[in-house]
Amino acid sequence: MRGKNQIKILKGIDLLARPGGTTIRELEKSLGVGRRSVYRMFRMLEELGFPIYNDEGDTGNAKRWKFEEGYIKKLPNLSIPDIRLTLSEMVALCLLRESSNPLKGTDIDDSMESAFRKLSQFLPDELFAKLDKIKTMLLSFPDTAKDYAGKEDILNEVMEAILDNETCCIKYHSFYDDSVKQYVADPLHLFEYEGGFYLYVRKTGDNEIRTFAVERIHEISRTGRRYEYPEDFDPEDRTGSVFDIMFEEPFETRIWFSEAQARYILERQWARSQVIEEQPDGSIVLSMTVSSSYMLTRWVLSQGTEAELLEPTDLRETLFKELNEMADKYKSQPFIPRKHRQVR
Repeated sequence: MRGKNQIKILKGIDLLARPGGTTIRELEKSLGVGRRSVYRMFRMLEELGFPIYNDEGDTGNAKRWKFEEGYIKKLPNLSIPDIRLTLSEMVALCLLRESSNPLKGTDIDDSMESAFRKLSQFLPDELFAKLDKIKTMLLSFPDTAKDYAGKEDILNEVMEAILDNETCCIKYHSFYDDSVKQYVADPLHLFEYEGGFYLYVRKTGDNEIRTFAVERIHEISRTGRRYEYPEDFDPEDRTGSVFDIMFEEPFETRIWFSEAQARYILERQWARSQVIEEQPDGSIVLSMTVSSSYMLTRWVLSQGTEAELLEPTDLRETLFKELNEMADKYKSQPFIPRKHRQVR
């Protein structure tokens, strides 16, 4: 997701590693970013342990920024800090590379591959051979990833706005009433879920936190107005359960699982608030706090007869009605689309 930014950082490192260092103006021009982005890159590199300092230079000359002498390792085509990766860091690189499935086929994915090719130029020769071997250990199955081809500019704009705490105008396609609506909102947090990217925003005016599916954002433009990140907003708390992507008022739920299904339920954590009650017959009851009735009921239905929603009672009644309607469908003759019907 940060493929283009990775390339900019590599270019910035190369400029800082030159014998004479570089100026802020040179970095702005070479990276195609503003002064704030250059200083943000400095802060990030320093947090990663890169020793950067500035040299006032001769009177009248611009201040030059560089790495401390002795920190640079000279290579044939690039001057960069000496980087040694541990096994866990190599695994993290593989996970990063393989976890970008929603971005396959996009310009951002191409940029990430380009960044890895550049990394291969200054990492030890045997490292990428090890990475390829680790990759076979971390085989991942394809999922139903959404298609983000053509959405790269929107993703980049969203990320820049989040980094700069900048309010945006957003045109968003609402599936609820099939209309495109315009919002003035603060983009707070971007996250991935089941092959798709989602954005937490705070609507200006009512301070309501909403979730937008990135692929349904038609346009996003920055207003130039900065916002203060809400102190009472914690994205991890908001996603305390796999059933919290769509927000309603949080509610308590209890679900029974058969003995056969219980072993699979016990393998995972479904919510930070979950409590498991073991039953004498080997079945279990899962209790937790969630905030999306739609996602919860879809999940319970997917378990078939191995699960039963016990609470809340109103949602249980909704499921009862839906199951009856489903049963009626299967009692009748199957629906045949017109194009598959035989013409007599």
